[in-house]
Amino acid sequence: MAQYQKTPELSVSSVFKLRPEELQLFFRRDHLRKTENEQERRECLIILEKVGYKAGLLNMLASDAETGIIGDVKDLQRRRKFFGENTKSLPTIRSFWAILLDQVDEFYVQLLLILATVLLVLAIFGGSDGNDMKWVESVSVYFAVLFACLIQTLCDWGKER
Repeated sequence: MAQYQKTPELSVSSVFKLRPEELQLFFRRDHLRKTENEQERRECLIILEKVGYKAGLLNMLASDAETGIIGDVKDLQRRRKFFGENTKSLPTIRSFWAILLDQVDEFYVQLLLILATVLLVLAIFGGSDGNDMKWVESVSVYFAVLFACLIQTLCDWGKER
């Protein structure tokens, strides 16, 4: 908890003793899963331990286990000012080109592109044995890779939208 700096615009800190950044730690996705290391302790558990678990957390949030929050207009305004609006942020949608770049970034796609380039260089600069159409094989590999990447990108892009 010592790593968080108190911001000066939060003047109602005497009522709420748990900062929004500290409260957000309880809902981070990586804190909801079981740790891989048995000795590892999550920041949210350290905060809970320091405040005194349930009773301490309720006290720091100016809430009661039986009745909840006060809930009048002044209390709701104070909570909205301190903790922010209670809205769920929309997920960011990656662009089509960003997804396509991720597809081309895969190991096997890069390997196919490198091998197709080697085939193309050998077909162009290699010895001529009467067959001038050797370059078609490497170009067809390029088109196959491009087609597969585009299909996969369209599928992923459709899922994100």
